[in-house]
Amino acid sequence: MPRIGIGLGLGLFGGSIDAQAQAHYNRVIADGGVVPAGVSGTNAFFNAVKTIYATSDITTAISVGLDAHYLGYKLGAGSGTTLGQAAQKLYSCAGSSGDVVQTTAASQPLLLDHSGANYYYNKNASNCSCSATKSLTQTDTLELIIKIDLTLGSFFGGYALASVDNSGTSRQFYCIYNGTKFELFYGAGIAQTATASTTTTRYNGWLKVTLEKSGINSLVKFYKSEEYNITDQSLVTFTQIGTTITGVYAAMTTVASKFNILSGGNSSNDTNAICYYAQISETIGGSPLSVFNPNQYTASTSQTQWTSTTGEVWTINTGTATSGYKGALVDRTIVQSDGVDDTLAATIAISGVKSGYWAITRLANAAKSVSDALVGNRFNLYSDASTSLSIYTNTSNLASSGLTRNILSQFAVVNNGASSSISKNDGTKTTGTLNDNTLTGIKLFNGADGFANFIINTHLISKIADSNAQQTAMYNYIRTINNNAF
Repeated sequence: MPRIGIGLGLGLFGGSIDAQAQAHYNRVIADGGVVPAGVSGTNAFFNAVKTIYATSDITTAISVGLDAHYLGYKLGAGSGTTLGQAAQKLYSCAGSSGDVVQTTAASQPLLLDHSGANYYYNKNASNCSCSATKSLTQTDTLELIIKIDLTLGSFFGGYALASVDNSGTSRQFYCIYNGTKFELFYGAGIAQTATASTTTTRYNGWLKVTLEKSGINSLVKFYKSEEYNITDQSLVTFTQIGTTITGVYAAMTTVASKFNILSGGNSSNDTNAICYYAQISETIGGSPLSVFNPNQYTASTSQTQWTSTTGEVWTINTGTATSGYKGALVDRTIVQSDGVDDTLAATIAISGVKSGYWAITRLANAAKSVSDALVGNRFNLYSDASTSLSIYTNTSNLASSGLTRNILSQFAVVNNGASSSISKNDGTKTTGTLNDNTLTGIKLFNGADGFANFIINTHLISKIADSNAQQTAMYNYIRTINNNAF
């Protein structure tokens, strides 16, 4: 299940909360929804938008406003990969008529919640992982500590939680989970195996594995702790799983190695998992050689890499498949499409649509024979088979380039007849004519058009043709709530 926060905010402690923000928050909670940012986050959103548009009523400026993290979502049933972690509804800040909904479980997009700690989500079928290069200096003793959530999928034949290998040619240390037990494979070329049964079939918590040489033998111990809420591994109380496993020691080599987190297993299965933290040490209980900590990730610096406190550079691999869900570093609540049939829709009909804002990430360089419909209808955002992004109305379009794979970008549109424009990240505007500003419904992730994989963070449709100052202010605000990623 997604990690759902309580959402406590200023409104519960007597602070000043905008009345419309409080009403929106109350509506979401009463409907069984969740607002990860809490009522204080919703309040900040309403106040910022109202200030930018100089209005006391957000509905005079915004027709539809969606953001899973700040405005809330309702969890759906989902199916397959999204079972228990799907978005059935995203709530609009301008009222329930703008909420986008999907009641068919198989077409509900993936919901990755964020309630305090960053994590890496891995979808095995996309062959994704998070990797770094670091040299082993000695190999008689190794210790792995990892915080994982394996409750999201089934396991067939084993799932690699963490591994150390020489660019895949000579694996050294390979820890997997097969749904009923943990297993350690180690030695140059994986010469030895050690196993430990677990008391649960779908594990969520801390795991520790130690390997030490004793004469010609190896001693392997597995430990676990289901103190899931503890974030500092030094405070975790571990309990050994089973007994110490003795085998003939198999030598490892001190070569430059590739360290992998959640590198998957059988790419045809539907396994997916989450990792919050991992470290590998060359002494038991000693200082770590390598640390995987997504809380060290900074979207404003790089959205594909970060440098650990132990010096190695971790690289996020989302996978390159043209359909299916992708690996992602989650630093706010996001909603991701599978590129096949995911759709969220509202039947709201609006005339006089003047502007729009989309904070989006494209996850696959899919060769498409048709354009990718991202939002619609009639006032649509499309992406083609390469990197361009276009705004289409019923009779005309404007195109903007720069939709870079795996990079979050914000696109803004002013729909104002002959003086219309589209721009990326408050940059140079492509100008031209848009002849229709009627919205006859909204579709996010319009799977019927066969588009590729996207993440939508923020989506706004406005009744106002923004001035340059308003557009820049909106860009700056949307940038702020998206961790300054663009």
